[in-house]
Amino acid sequence: MNPDELTCCANGFAISGFGSPFLFKVTENMILDSLAEFSTLNIQEVCRAFVFTKRGTKNLYQIIMPRIQQIKDSFTCRELLYILYGYHKIGFLPKPFLRELEGKVVETLREIESVEPEVIQLIVQVFCRSRVGSRDFHKLLETAILTRLEDIRAKPKMLHSIGYEFEKSGLCSLDTLKILKTQML
Repeated sequence: MNPDELTCCANGFAISGFGSPFLFKVTENMILDSLAEFSTLNIQEVCRAFVFTKRGTKNLYQIIMPRIQQIKDSFTCRELLYILYGYHKIGFLPKPFLRELEGKVVETLREIESVEPEVIQLIVQVFCRSRVGSRDFHKLLETAILTRLEDIRAKPKMLHSIGYEFEKSGLCSLDTLKILKTQML
């Protein structure tokens, strides 16, 4: 199989939820054998099939990391969050890689008015559940949430989810938690 066929096959099985661990192991080995031939789109597809779904091995994550770093601008913020969480869940999230991903998310947060509230919620979930991110990042995240509080408040489940993640992780200020709690009433 060529790279397009391999990634299409892997992605199809990953999206459908079908495919045995053996199938993914064989596909992963085939991908690793021909990785040098993979285009940007093929690497994105490998991420969707193996990293987003957490079906890849630590070896795959280590080998594709430099390729992800080369093409990080081609991923959406949501995809970068899935990558960060996938690497966290497999237990391999080197600090330099985390800083790169965090930097891309910061770029998104700086354009907060154009960010969908669902993406803001995903940012909170990923960074709080992973317990990663610099203090400056978390301060910016709090500011972004407070800036978009009106939109978030219009979705009570989202407001509750964000408040819950912050409270559970302890990764925000008490003042922000108080504001979120008063908005839930």
